[in-house]
Amino acid sequence: MELEIEPQVAEKLEALAVTCGVSRDSLLNRLLKCAFDNVKQAALGANPFTSPARIAASAGAPSKTLADQIRDYVIESVVKPARTRGDKEITVRAGDVHRALNLRNRLPAVCAALGSGIFLHRASVRRKKVEGPANGSNTEFTFWLE
Repeated sequence: MELEIEPQVAEKLEALAVTCGVSRDSLLNRLLKCAFDNVKQAALGANPFTSPARIAASAGAPSKTLADQIRDYVIESVVKPARTRGDKEITVRAGDVHRALNLRNRLPAVCAALGSGIFLHRASVRRKKVEGPANGSNTEFTFWLE
């Protein structure tokens, strides 16, 4: 059976399949299975929500926590380029990370990931200061590059 998929959906499906390290068809099959399971559970009065991480994991992809995804993004897109340029410090605005990762209502997770010792260790940086509202889009984290 051939499905007709809108171009924007097909593009996002391909990107997600690459990110998850699985084929597009495998991911599509898992997504459809989860959708059917969710409809069935909703009909039975159960919680129908299945998280994207659980769907990706069931498709064979190694699951990463949201915090790991946030830390990896900042290391790859901010820390490494700054080191290459020879910068001594960087400032990361939580709202910029939130928007770049296309998150919704996850600013506390972004701030927690950037404020964690795990981030400091993985990125090989030292915290200089944190400014702005707690867990807000304008919270700025400034780090010294080691």
